[in-house]
Order: sequence, then structure tokens, then C-alpha cells
Amino acid sequence: AHFAQYLSLHYGMRVGVMDADPQSTITLYFVGGEGLPQMPDENTASMVDFAGLFQSDDAPYTDHDAQTLDSFLLKTSWPGLRLLPAHGETSEGEIQIARLVREAPAGK
Repeated sequence: AHFAQYLSLHYGMRVGVMDADPQSTITLYFVGGEGLPQMPDENTASMVDFAGLFQSDDAPYTDHDAQTLDSFLLKTSWPGLRLLPAHGETSEGEIQIARLVREAPAGK
């Protein structure tokens, strides 16, 4: 989180921070910003949604367009820094990744 703030403030870079921890440590750090006034709940997009890890009828993952992916990143109180928050449901991502790895063809 600190390095992301450094890049944003000192170099004017646009930075996206992805919290992949079900304990939401980085998300807790940024709560109170414009896009995240309170802790997210299970309805808030997380790493699992961004990575498209939910299985659909057509594919083992969901493919999002750029506009949808951009909408998952929330504004913070730091200029140029946006956050993909985590919450308790984020642990579902670990389960889905393990499933995808297990089902991957040999050598892939």
C-alpha cells in the first residue's frame, strides 16, 4: 500500500491495488475513501470477480471487457490510486484457482 501511494504521489502514476487477502488487510487501510466509505460486503466486486473465476455454463471462467474490469476498481482518498477490495468471499478465489489448476490439461 505504501509503495502504491509513493508511486501515485511522487510520480503521478495511476496505480491499482488488488487485495487478495480474505482478511482484507489492505482494504482496511483504504476504508473511508470516496469509493469505499465502509467495509465492503459480499456484493462488492473482489479479486474473484476481476479474475473471472466463477464458472459459467459456457466456460470455466468469466471473460470481462475492459470497461467492466475498470468498474471493479474503487476510488480511494489518494489521488490516482484505486483499489480492488477484499472481503470474506475472497477466499472463494483460492478454491477456484485450485480447481482450475487441477482441471488444466497436463503441461499447461
